[in-house]
Amino acid sequence: MYGDRLVTTDNINLGVKARGRSSSKADTIARLLEAARREFAINGIARANMETIARSAGVTKQLLYQYYESKHHLFSAVLDQTSGVVMTELLATNFDDLPP
Repeated sequence: MYGDRLVTTDNINLGVKARGRSSSKADTIARLLEAARREFAINGIARANMETIARSAGVTKQLLYQYYESKHHLFSAVLDQTSGVVMTELLATNFDDLPP
């Protein structure tokens, strides 16, 4: 979390190239969010473990806390990302072709 902003891949310019590759910051955030999504899905927010999330994303727990100051902030970022994906899919759905 930076200031009052949640850090999600939507906040990062994923197209930025650094020395011929994707932004490592964006890659790190994407890995953190994916690892957190899996951990929350398996264990719920109460039993999710930040060390497990960090390890699954290939980063240290300290780096995880640099981006997200708490488990609740990380959970909020996962929800923001997931709701954005779902909304994009819903908006792309052609409801005219579906039966009533």
